[in-house]
Amino acid sequence: MLSASLCDVATSEGNVRRIKWTREVEALLGRSFSGSKTSDPEWGVHWTMGPKWAGDLDRPARVALSIFLHGLALAAKVPESTMLGVRGAGDELAAFALVQELERAPAAMPAVEVLRIMRSFAARALRCRLPSGWNDGALFRRGDAVAAAMDALHATHADRKHLYLSTIAADPTLQGQGHGGRLIRAVLRVADAAGLPIYLECGGERLKGLYAHFGFELVGEAPLEMKGDVDGWPTHPIVYYAMVRPPQSTAAAK
Repeated sequence: MLSASLCDVATSEGNVRRIKWTREVEALLGRSFSGSKTSDPEWGVHWTMGPKWAGDLDRPARVALSIFLHGLALAAKVPESTMLGVRGAGDELAAFALVQELERAPAAMPAVEVLRIMRSFAARALRCRLPSGWNDGALFRRGDAVAAAMDALHATHADRKHLYLSTIAADPTLQGQGHGGRLIRAVLRVADAAGLPIYLECGGERLKGLYAHFGFELVGEAPLEMKGDVDGWPTHPIVYYAMVRPPQSTAAAK
C-alpha cells in the first residue's frame, strides 16, 4: 500500500483519485478482461476460461464468469494495495489500477490471500452469486498455471524494493480516451518520487508495446500452457511478459 504522501503524488494530476473496492470496480475489471468486439481480452484470462467460453467475448455468461473470477482476485490483493481510478464525463468509472509497494516479490501466494479468496467465495455462494462455469475444474487448473507463471516471473525479476502494478483495466466502451494512460502516468510519478522501479506482467504484443511506450523494458517471458489440456487450445501461443520500468529523476521524467 502506498503512503499518504505517495498517494498525494499519484492524485496530483489527470483527475486521478484514490478509490475503494466496489461492485462497480469488479464489473469494470470483469468486462475489460473478458474483452469485446472492439477490444482484446486479457489473454491470460482468455486462456484460463478455455475453449467453451472462447466465442463471443462480451456475451453475458462469459462476462459474468470473468467478473466472478476477478472479484475473487481482488479479494486477495486489495487489502495490501492502493487502488487508483479515473472517471468519465458522466462520472462513470472509466479505468482503475491496483498498485502495491513491495520489499521484494513474494515466492508464492501468501496463505492470508488464499483465506481471503475462500472467504469471498463463501460469501458469494451464500448470496447465490456463483455464475455458470464456476465449477469447471480445468478453468481452475489453468488459473493455477497462470498464477504460477506470474509468481515465477515476479520472483525472478523483482528481487528488490519496487512498485507492483498488479492490475490496470479500462472500460471497453471508453477505451481510446486516455483514461488508462492517466493512471499509468500517475504510477510513474509515484515511482520517480520514491526512486523505485515498477514491475508488471502483461499478456499479448499490444500491451507489451503499450508499456514499452511508457518506458518499461522486457525482462522475461513465460508461455501459458497446461499438460493434458484440451487439444487445439489455445488456438495460438499465449505468452506472459515481465516488464520493468527503472526510476527516473524528476527532471528527466518531465
